[in-house]
Amino acid sequence: MGIYKEKREQTLTNLVNSFVSIYEKKDINKITIKEITDKAGYNRGTFYMYFKDVYDILQHIENDLFTTFDNLMESLNTETLSNEEILKYAIDIFNKNGEQCSLLLSPRGDPNFTILYKEKLKKYLSHKIKKNNSFSEKYSDFILEFFIAGIINCIFLWHQSHPFPVHDLLFLLNELIENGPSSLSLL
Repeated sequence: MGIYKEKREQTLTNLVNSFVSIYEKKDINKITIKEITDKAGYNRGTFYMYFKDVYDILQHIENDLFTTFDNLMESLNTETLSNEEILKYAIDIFNKNGEQCSLLLSPRGDPNFTILYKEKLKKYLSHKIKKNNSFSEKYSDFILEFFIAGIINCIFLWHQSHPFPVHDLLFLLNELIENGPSSLSLL
């Protein structure tokens, strides 16, 4: 990689990290370009070389996360992966980008991110959830929504404090998908 490209990527990373650290404490509509650039050590002109406004930087972060997730899932044959393997990849993406994912899924975050994240998980898990559970087709959208929202909220909750190892989370989520909550009565 050329030195110019490395410097450009580092500048982009610094701007994104500065934005995230401010966004953790302030509503997006109260964040200024000056705050971001001061924190990152750049001038306003540098910011505008990369982004139009604070909403554009937020969109960049979301797109980057979803591109990473899609690229990973498309490189795999999700038809042959188990639920647990798909969940592992979803958790791995979350863990590698935990600060950003946690912020975007939090009450301060972007509601559209949650909607899009649900759609991504539905794309890869819906056929497996439907296959493993016998329920009427007329209820399928509701049941799928219940499962996907539950998975996202469990990953978010687990990421806040890591109360047990990730393999326990995978086991828990997989058991819920495969056998429902009654299968966990022995835990």
